[in-house]
Amino acid sequence: MNAADVLEAIGLPKRLPDLRYLRDLFDAFNRVVPFETASKIVRNADVASPAEKPRLPDVFWAEHVDFGTGGTCFARVAAFAALTEAVGFRPAKILGGITGPRNHASLLYALDGRTWLADPGYPLPDLIPLETAAFETGVGSLEFEASARSAALRFVSGPEYGRVIDFSLDPASEDEFRGAWEKTFSKSSLFLKEVVLRKPDGHRILRFFRGSVDLTDAHSRARIPLASDRAGKLSGIFGVDAPLLARAFAITGDAGPDRATARIEAYGEAAGAEAAFKALSTPEGYRRFLAGLGETEVERRDGDRWRATVRAENGETIVEDVERVPGEDLIRVRRSGGLADTGFALDRSGAAPRLVRFADLPDAREEFLRNDMGRGRIAGILAMDLLAAARLQPAVIASEAKRSPDDLEIPRSLESPRSGDRRARD
Repeated sequence: MNAADVLEAIGLPKRLPDLRYLRDLFDAFNRVVPFETASKIVRNADVASPAEKPRLPDVFWAEHVDFGTGGTCFARVAAFAALTEAVGFRPAKILGGITGPRNHASLLYALDGRTWLADPGYPLPDLIPLETAAFETGVGSLEFEASARSAALRFVSGPEYGRVIDFSLDPASEDEFRGAWEKTFSKSSLFLKEVVLRKPDGHRILRFFRGSVDLTDAHSRARIPLASDRAGKLSGIFGVDAPLLARAFAITGDAGPDRATARIEAYGEAAGAEAAFKALSTPEGYRRFLAGLGETEVERRDGDRWRATVRAENGETIVEDVERVPGEDLIRVRRSGGLADTGFALDRSGAAPRLVRFADLPDAREEFLRNDMGRGRIAGILAMDLLAAARLQPAVIASEAKRSPDDLEIPRSLESPRSGDRRARD
């Protein structure tokens, strides 16, 4: 591995090996070098011997320069370790687990009197000191708990809510590391059965999986289906060679997206999500959710269904047909205009339930992959709806009952529509 060529590829010069330089290397590596499974899928098909399947750093970096590839967990950790060692750092490899033991790897660095966890294999958004703490990142809130020999990282908000990564802090020998790496080439491995790509893009993260690209930030996710020419479009988004992607799809199969239109979700992280969802699941609670938009009438239908009619002061009338889906933590709303297909869901994947507000758009909206304004605007509208839904918690309702109507603080997007009703407008 030629360190000068690799540094040129990621756009950094060689400097003194201090903490600031390690952070810059980590950031540049994750921005430039994609997390992707295509190179692993092709390597697995081309190389028969299990001992030769791992893409060691010389192969990893040569293929990145030629094809724009990156790799998955162990390959990325080995490549980043080799680069940092070549410029003067002393990384220690460790093993960990995500939904299973010893199927993940990361690195430790001793600098400035502290030990730092660098995980380019997941990858995490920043270096983490081995100290118990909670902190905010571009992908949501994290809780890190460290002891003498182990650590655990929990995603407590954001699109990856509920995920846990466990780390063993005892350095792994090269034989242990290679043995765990070779086991990732088992036939049951998701990363040999699916083409997956992921990379940060400013304040958001782009991830491809099963025919769709997810654009995520700390508070929302947009799922954009790619109906055709997936290899070509993904090459443009992630920088990976299109023929290599096409070959990986030929090996794994390419079933395409599970839906033809885009979906945008916003996440409500406040406590009391279950109570708010329960209130939204009733006609009266839903009427309270619509408070402030205009004169509202609610008409019960059969089962858990009702119709809400909102007459705004500007003359606009919006009709919403609402259904609490039997047997699911799901409320579907079909509106007469604007964002016509929306709803609420209760996400139970983490330690505590959280409320999700979603909108299903009428088409794929591939333009959101190039311009973030439209996605951000809709995500903002959904986030304001979550603020309104949070007011349905019993404690909030009881508190508001003691105040005059003039004292109630209604979010701006939910104000009386004298300046244009936001539901009619959008």
